[in-house]
Amino acid sequence: MGKCPECNNWSSFVEETIHEESSSSAKGARNMGHKSGKEHPKKLSEIDNSQEQRVETGIGEFDRVLGAGITKGSIILVGGDPGIGKST
Repeated sequence: MGKCPECNNWSSFVEETIHEESSSSAKGARNMGHKSGKEHPKKLSEIDNSQEQRVETGIGEFDRVLGAGITKGSIILVGGDPGIGKST
């Protein structure tokens, strides 16, 4: 980041190293909001999204990229070079 959103100073960010605490209370504080403190990244093939309701746009390639359509409550950012047909 260049400009601090709080103090509006430029180049004021400093890298800090956070050391893991060994106490169980510290682990509980870090994992607040998680059901089990043991969440790990998953491969896309391991995620069951069959329960998600999707709305097809009718644009075949766009629906394919979105995983068979737009999911309820999702936000999709369409980006690309000028002139490639984003508006179309």
